[in-house]
Amino acid sequence: MKRVGLALVVLFLLILGAALVMLPFVAAASFQASKTTQTGGGIAEICAAGEAGQAQIPEEYREDVAKAAQVSGFSQEVIASQIFQESRWDPNVTSPSGARGLGQFKDDTWPTFGEGGDPYNGHDSIAAQGRFLKWLKDQYRHLAKGDDELLVRMVLSGYRLGHNTVLEVGGLPDAPEATAYHTEILARTAIYTTECKPVMGGDDVVVAGDWTHPLPGSYFTSPYGWRDCVSGVGCSDVIRNHNGIDFANPDGSPGTVVAATAMTVTQINLDADSGVFVRGKQQDDPGYILTYLHCAEGSVRVAVGDSVPAGKALCTEGATGLAEKHHLHFMINMPDSPGGMFEQSRTVDPRPILEANGVAACPPGRDVTDACAS
Repeated sequence: MKRVGLALVVLFLLILGAALVMLPFVAAASFQASKTTQTGGGIAEICAAGEAGQAQIPEEYREDVAKAAQVSGFSQEVIASQIFQESRWDPNVTSPSGARGLGQFKDDTWPTFGEGGDPYNGHDSIAAQGRFLKWLKDQYRHLAKGDDELLVRMVLSGYRLGHNTVLEVGGLPDAPEATAYHTEILARTAIYTTECKPVMGGDDVVVAGDWTHPLPGSYFTSPYGWRDCVSGVGCSDVIRNHNGIDFANPDGSPGTVVAATAMTVTQINLDADSGVFVRGKQQDDPGYILTYLHCAEGSVRVAVGDSVPAGKALCTEGATGLAEKHHLHFMINMPDSPGGMFEQSRTVDPRPILEANGVAACPPGRDVTDACAS
């Protein structure tokens, strides 16, 4: 189990209506004309039950996830994120402990919630997941005392550790396994909706591995290497020789740029091309030089000399410097770049480095851009 987790305030919102939004055009990379359904009501870690980011949920299970959300009272985003956490959407997986299928049910729970179905049948497993979550919610509701965030985390902890664990302590278990489980699930809800953002304000991302996405929940908008001129920005070699990769969130919803891996901050500056940027040297081998460009003015949250872990909030996605709209230009220089600084000839493509470390530039549901097809 890997990838990001996050501690944000969890809100349940009423659906205000589904709005169709076009994804932005950023830094010469055009999105295809696909639209995504937006859950209503603003940014929250848990969005309103109802229309989830349907492209992010495997088509064959979208109706099942919607039904499980209705049964359980939890949002589709939480249902989908938990399935990914448990099984990576593989209905045939069996864990070393004997847990089976999408929902990873064991022999002690499946007879009660499976209702005669097959744990390896994805449709049956999601239905059982919805019933189990509802049952757990009913068991713990009195312990939460109206705190929805606490209730969600207790339910997920009970799902992971066994329902008696929560009852025995009379609240949220102080167990690292449970904490990692519910934190990662709630952070990943952003993958399954266009409205949720996994990082907002000054909050950091809690990561399970050594690397994480530098702009969680965003879209890959422009690859590394030579490209066409950028409308509204220019046609100089600096623009066309794209020495990094770009990620962006939809217009009006800038995200938080975080450290992709543990690094020491070596430079924070502002120039005409890069705008506001944060640069650091990777603490582990091979010691890449990592640069995060176009931060919003006044948004930098670190200082030169800081030792920051993967997932540490660095700044807010912005449009300073040579940028048409808000986005992150993420750049990696080879370790032997002079003085640990930027050098055009020493840049490398960050995408294969991210993906070699388990960070997808184009995860399912966010693989809709031209850049993903390049």
